[in-house]
Amino acid sequence: MSDEITLAEYRYEEIYPSFKAGTDEKEITADLNRRFIRGLMQRRPVGNLPLKVADIGCGPCDTILMYLQGLDFVPGFIIRATDFSAEYAAQGSSGKSNASPAAT
Repeated sequence: MSDEITLAEYRYEEIYPSFKAGTDEKEITADLNRRFIRGLMQRRPVGNLPLKVADIGCGPCDTILMYLQGLDFVPGFIIRATDFSAEYAAQGSSGKSNASPAAT
């Protein structure tokens, strides 16, 4: 018997939470993105306008909030997040998440 999961058996919503709990992938990615965004903020490509951010496949919006957490950008951010999952999309539009950004 193989340990591999076939596509017929793979259900993202059931498997991803286990992966997420067992890895620091989100923290590493968040750190890289914060560094990138800080570089953009220093260059002020949008002047003093809010920085527009899009998150496609946002899940429960915990990742995008983690990216922006601790960034001090006075004009703020305009965030557009969407996900295929109606449940995740509803969480994002209501602002519910386990993380909270320092600036929104």
